[in-house]
Amino acid sequence: MYPPTQISEKLAKIFEIGKAYFYDDYYDFLNKNYCEILKGWRKTNSFTQDEAAKTFTFSTATYNRWENGKKIVRNNYEKLKVTINGL
Repeated sequence: MYPPTQISEKLAKIFEIGKAYFYDDYYDFLNKNYCEILKGWRKTNSFTQDEAAKTFTFSTATYNRWENGKKIVRNNYEKLKVTINGL
């Protein structure tokens, strides 16, 4: 079980360690520049946002929001990581 980011930050301060100690791959992903990761994957595969969205069965609007910085929820992250290497 991994605590939410806010709790991780508080625990890290209490124990004087880096907050990433408490991260799983999902929180680690959110801490990266995932917008650029998604754009890079899409461009490498010569996909439009519509084609990329269809690959994962997400709406184009949802995929667009992610490329523009909207937080990706865990269950959608799980769908993405199966296909996109480097998440």
